[in-house]
Amino acid sequence: MTMFSPSFMDELKSRADIVSVVSEHVVLKKVGRSHKGLCPFHKEKSPSFTVRADPPVFHCFGCGAGGDVVEFVKLKEGLSFKDAIESLARRFGVTIPDLREESPEDRLRVEIEPVLEAAAAHFEHFFWADAGRRAREYLQGRKFSDKTLRFIRAGATRDAWEDLVKLLKVQFREELIEMAGLAIRGQRGLYDRFRNRAMFPILSDRGRVVAFGARALDPADEPKYLNSPEGPAYQKSRTLYGLSWAKEEIRKTGRAIVMEGYLDVARSIEAGVASAVAPCGTALTSQQARLLKRLAPRAVLCFDGDEAGVKATRRSIEIFLDEKMDVRVVALESGHDPDTFIRERGREPFLAKIESAEPAIEWLARLAARENDIESPAGKAAYMNSLLPALGRIESGVERAAWIPRIAQIGRIDPIAASEELARSLGSRQAVSPQAFTPAIRTPTAAPKQELTRSEVWLVALALKSLPDVADAFAELEGLDLSSLRAGSILTALLRFSEAGGEASLGTLQDALPDDEDRRVLREIAVQDLEVEAGSARSCAMSLRKLLLERRLSEIQKALVKGGAGLDIDAVLEEKIRISREIEALRSVS
Repeated sequence: MTMFSPSFMDELKSRADIVSVVSEHVVLKKVGRSHKGLCPFHKEKSPSFTVRADPPVFHCFGCGAGGDVVEFVKLKEGLSFKDAIESLARRFGVTIPDLREESPEDRLRVEIEPVLEAAAAHFEHFFWADAGRRAREYLQGRKFSDKTLRFIRAGATRDAWEDLVKLLKVQFREELIEMAGLAIRGQRGLYDRFRNRAMFPILSDRGRVVAFGARALDPADEPKYLNSPEGPAYQKSRTLYGLSWAKEEIRKTGRAIVMEGYLDVARSIEAGVASAVAPCGTALTSQQARLLKRLAPRAVLCFDGDEAGVKATRRSIEIFLDEKMDVRVVALESGHDPDTFIRERGREPFLAKIESAEPAIEWLARLAARENDIESPAGKAAYMNSLLPALGRIESGVERAAWIPRIAQIGRIDPIAASEELARSLGSRQAVSPQAFTPAIRTPTAAPKQELTRSEVWLVALALKSLPDVADAFAELEGLDLSSLRAGSILTALLRFSEAGGEASLGTLQDALPDDEDRRVLREIAVQDLEVEAGSARSCAMSLRKLLLERRLSEIQKALVKGGAGLDIDAVLEEKIRISREIEALRSVS
């Protein structure tokens, strides 16, 4: 990834006023020192979206989106980090440093993109000319309007060997044409890869042409569908057809509709359903799922109703569950795909299918009941075993347990036996993790995270202000296990900055937090309108120290009551006395 120097990033963020940038997309109302409005990344009726100029940060308490001005431009305009930086730098007059470390692949991609765009323009022109009538009549015969065909930039190629090559060689080097996947090198030189085909440009999430999908117009031509090979500009495992058009609607609706083919997506666009995407001639990948997860928490799978579509649905469920997404399935009748269903039934019945899409576990259970003889003992066991992998991918134990009664009902099995089978399956796959020890007490699991306390909020806010005496306050937290605090990871990072003698800005602190949830908590604190004073830092730290010692004392008391052969009573009592005295001392000064 392209790296920018901290000094350049600091200058850019100081010049690029986050409030003015956000105001171009959101109507903001000043409330105290914050600005509030309706979130641009999800639908809401009451404003939960907050922007602060100092520190420069935005955060939505509804959907969790948040970050700095660069992150806002990335999300709102669908840009990569590098493109968002360049966009802001141009707008606010900040000179971008010469990035000598740019990789050869990046430079090649920059060179290849104009080649691909020139090819797309040529295919489009030919499609709408008299010579492109055959491709045009094929797609219009499938009831696609000219508006949709122009929107997706449909194109066509001649039934010729060097039509495109001759055109592009006037402008571009042969090796670029070949690396763009547009031509193949033979004994006599380059010749066109795509001939006598309807063409579908594949765009990156930024809307740039990176590849092509092509359908044969002559039934004798093989293969029926032909896609660009991978290259510097195109990795199919990281590209989704239609994403550049769909991403805004995906954000608004909170769901992505995943289909199998280009024409399925085009048909959805024709019907006014703008949140559909499709893998590019391959099975769905984890990278593609993560692209969608950045935009919405839910994926609705709408694949063909045939055996291949069922298989693709099953595999896609596994991938989305691994990414901790909510997965729903639209079950189309055998012989239908989204294209034919919308053509025959229309928009409203299709939307009804989307709205009533059943949860993935329900769909899998119904499928397993059809595939196994659930009237026989062996069939019941096979039914349950087929569902265990998907259930095991659900992170929440509560959610897993909630599915047992429904699974038992569909498969006509005993719910208690189903629960035991699930527990046995999870237990066999459970990794053995190192146990945490204190000098006296073994603690098998980390304490659960608690709600944010006022002292945590104020201490973090004070640290972000870099006010005097804050560093001294953090000395009160030395030697304590902060992991049970809601802001424990944030305070630990701040403690490290304090020990190193440095100050933590919002940007450096976010970079020090590897967990998305911790960064979300930090933004929630940063956007709050607090009248912070340095004098309160030490009292906040002492309050947190007292809270953590009280929690530790409670753990010790429980251990003493429970007892056990491995318990060192003398060490436990000694620790109890020491902590009790320290708590009393803290109470006396509070």
